[in-house]
Amino acid sequence: RRSSALAALGGALAAVGAVREAPAEAKLKSLSKDDDGDFSKIDGKLNSLFSKAQDETKCRSKEEGEERPYCLTKQVNDQNKAAAEAKGEKYVEQKGTLSKGSYGV
Repeated sequence: RRSSALAALGGALAAVGAVREAPAEAKLKSLSKDDDGDFSKIDGKLNSLFSKAQDETKCRSKEEGEERPYCLTKQVNDQNKAAAEAKGEKYVEQKGTLSKGSYGV
């Protein structure tokens, strides 16, 4: 009894699934092989999203809440370089050092 009820239920679900797929199949058949779709707007959208992402991830000053070490190092280097150039000296930028972790002990 249970197996026949499950088989009937499974058949009903398969029939419903076949009915739902019919419009998608019809749309696929209506597309020609040469139809690539409309990609004309994608380039502009990607450019605007990329420029927005660049703006969101650029280094800011410590006063603006920047916490990334390489951005803070860059800020200090820029300040020290400007001060050295004002004195007429040459400035050598400080490089951030990576942690050696437990292997560098």
